[in-house]
Formats: sequence, structure tokens, C-alpha cells
Amino acid sequence: MTAASTHANFQAGKTHQGQSAHLRVLLVDDSALTRQFTLSVLNHLAEQHPMTVDTAECGEDSLDMALDSQYDLILMDVEMPGIGGLKACEMLKKRQCDARIVMLSGRTSAEAHREGRGAGCDNYLTKPVNEADLRSIVSLIELKKGLA
Repeated sequence: MTAASTHANFQAGKTHQGQSAHLRVLLVDDSALTRQFTLSVLNHLAEQHPMTVDTAECGEDSLDMALDSQYDLILMDVEMPGIGGLKACEMLKKRQCDARIVMLSGRTSAEAHREGRGAGCDNYLTKPVNEADLRSIVSLIELKKGLA
């Protein structure tokens, strides 16, 4: 299954100690509406946190993209046709993917959060994504990269 991917550079980053001064983000969701909403949140965050965002529509494409590129953050829908987000997360972690992986789901139960942690995700956010929650994650990544 191959899905279209898109690329959006919300704000050009400057270099900082030899590193790109912007974050690389991969947004994976099979729902065009959810991708559009989450991109609008990311676009708003990019006003203060420069980032480049790629999108994918399925777990299969996310695996290829994440292993071919160096992402700082992967936002991954839990439930997708084919390889779901939990399985994709598990596979990426086994392949030593360094990106912070955040699962996105409409499921809010403690069990859903445990399943995400069990798959190796770093954070679990409910949809629709809350800008403040996402800002906290982006800020943490910037601190770790020495960009803050």
C-alpha cells in the first residue's frame, strides 16, 4: 500500500552548532481531516518553533520515511488500515529510530495508554490534538537538541 506524502516547511531554520535549527516532524494519519487539523496546529506552533513537516497516510509509508530520514518527532495515529500505529511504533523502536514517537488516538482509557507505552511510544495524546500538549513536547525536543 503506497500513500501520498506531503512536505511543508513552515519556517526556515537557521543552523545552530552545525545542526539544523528547525525540527523535522512526520505526521502519520489515514484521515485527511485529522492531518489537516493537526497541520494547522503545527503551523501555529511553527511561529515560535521552526519546523519542517512531512505527512504520510499509512503505517507502511511511515516506516519507509522514518528510516530514510532523520525525524525529531513522529506523530502517529494508533488505528490505521494495514500496519497500525502501535505496530509501526514497535517496528521503528526495534530498528533504533531516535525520533520521539507520539501516538494519537481518540481512545482515552488507561488501557489505551498502556498499549502505547508497550509499543514503545514516548507520549500518548488524544485527538483532536491539544496545542498546549504538543507545544510541551516540541519544547522538550528543542531542549534536548540544544535549540531552546
